[in-house]
Amino acid sequence: MARTASYVPKTDPGVPSFSLGLTDSSQEGASTQETEREKSPESANLIEQLDDLVQKIASSASMALSDHPKGEFISPKTKKEFRVEAYPSFIPFIDRKKLTSHPYIFAPVCHSGHWWLWLINTTKRKCHILDPLHKKAPSDERKKINKFTGYVFSRLITYADGEPLQKDENEKKIKASYVKISGQKTSYDCAIYVMKWMELIEPENIKKGKYEWDN
Repeated sequence: MARTASYVPKTDPGVPSFSLGLTDSSQEGASTQETEREKSPESANLIEQLDDLVQKIASSASMALSDHPKGEFISPKTKKEFRVEAYPSFIPFIDRKKLTSHPYIFAPVCHSGHWWLWLINTTKRKCHILDPLHKKAPSDERKKINKFTGYVFSRLITYADGEPLQKDENEKKIKASYVKISGQKTSYDCAIYVMKWMELIEPENIKKGKYEWDN
């Protein structure tokens, strides 16, 4: 099941940002799927808070990644391409003004039990991925999911009357570079890292494929 959430991180008021999330409850397949281990009370509580946030504002309807589980542009379930209009329960949560006016969009993604974060620079039309566990796409399937995810975000921006991240067929070839950043040391802290990154990251400090904390 894919769901969306919006969150305004603590950034300089002159650099507004907001986020939307895309999640999939499917636990199938991926060799990099995080294993279930006993979590500390603090970790479990933070993860529960994240899930509560998503659950409160998301519908129970099946969303994009569950219809396109391996990043296929033609859904094996619906036999159709992704269209925002196909998810009416999702539309009320789209903030058209923010999607078209903010220079940066934070987009948390969850697939096969693992969270990572997209950072979209809407001015330069560039995308970055901050993954607590990986410094590059861990599989060909993830590469396909990344391209499909970029396409979904571009379609959302277009639906809000903004400019797509890429035009025509290139919209299905959106590339996102992985940012070198210190990540999780366990197999289950990915959601915590994503939440803290949304709170702390200054998007303009991402330079040359790494995050410069001291800028």
